[in-house]
Amino acid sequence: MKFEPGAMGVTEGLGLVFMTTGTRIFLTTPSESINSMASAAWASPLIAGFAALVSFWLLSYAQQKTGGDLIRTAGLLLGKPAAFVIGLFYLAAFFVDAIWLLRQFAENTLITALPYANYYIIVGWYGLCTGIMVYLGIEAMGRAAYIVMPISILALVFLLLLLIPFYDYHFLAPWLGNGLGLTLKNSFSLTGLDLGVLLLIIFAPSFQTARTRNQAALLVLVLGNILRALSIACFIMAFGVAMGAERTLPFYEMSRLVYLSRYVQRIEALFILLWVIIGLLAIAIDLYITLYLFARLAKLNTIRPLIVPTVLISIQLASLPRSVSTVLLLDKYSQSLFNVGLLVIPPLLFLAALLKRKDPSKCSCRES
Repeated sequence: MKFEPGAMGVTEGLGLVFMTTGTRIFLTTPSESINSMASAAWASPLIAGFAALVSFWLLSYAQQKTGGDLIRTAGLLLGKPAAFVIGLFYLAAFFVDAIWLLRQFAENTLITALPYANYYIIVGWYGLCTGIMVYLGIEAMGRAAYIVMPISILALVFLLLLLIPFYDYHFLAPWLGNGLGLTLKNSFSLTGLDLGVLLLIIFAPSFQTARTRNQAALLVLVLGNILRALSIACFIMAFGVAMGAERTLPFYEMSRLVYLSRYVQRIEALFILLWVIIGLLAIAIDLYITLYLFARLAKLNTIRPLIVPTVLISIQLASLPRSVSTVLLLDKYSQSLFNVGLLVIPPLLFLAALLKRKDPSKCSCRES
């Protein structure tokens, strides 16, 4: 008997993928995109999202040929040793993502809301909250994410509409930024930020059908990346390329521009609360995937005894870098790891599924 994550549908899939793929719009990723692609940075989510969607469909095809989850698919197509390596790779990728998200959200909370608080108290509270979420399970996180998702989308759209008086459309020129080739290259290098869409394959048996997974992936990657592209375009129009590339928290800076009335002047406090909730969910989902993959590889009956040690280890690793700039640099290097997980392994499994005859023992069971 091995650990089972539960049963989920399209709504849970939408919420989970949205939280893991859309979180970085609240961090420094938009500024980094503007720094490398100038005025064409708004196109990067669309290009990266298309590449991620194609990779997901390739992996979904391979999964449908074998049944089961990602590790079972890799085991039937490439063998058990390769499946173990692939499972270990994704375990490391999601754990690294959780570590750097934890550090960045803790630091950003200090910068924006609690400048006089102790860092270890903040990161400790983040660890406690994410640990509780992981304990409640992926189904609970999926339903919570689906509740938060429309609120966050409406809040973001509302903010972009309030900033219309600040927009200067001339900042979007030249349309190709630093050049078409450079824009495409840098956009594909950001594809790994959509690695979270693969949770639909990692937890494939928990979703009802392949159609359920494909619908969730299509909706989130298309609508989510359109929203991210629109947000970056509005940020460029509000601040320009030169100033926008220097802003460390674009979303927070945009919310600070809003002035509703004499009595409602600072709405950024509401948005801080929103992106803290989104950050907690994203970190918790990453940690849950890490523990789930570990349980699958080690054939464990439960992950609950591992929650506290994993949270403590993630806090310690997140606290190792001495400065935020080092964290951002390490996070940027980690994107190469994410790119391999989204642009290399799915096509490899797809080719293996094409070359290998259909397994007669195909089933939708969850055993390896």
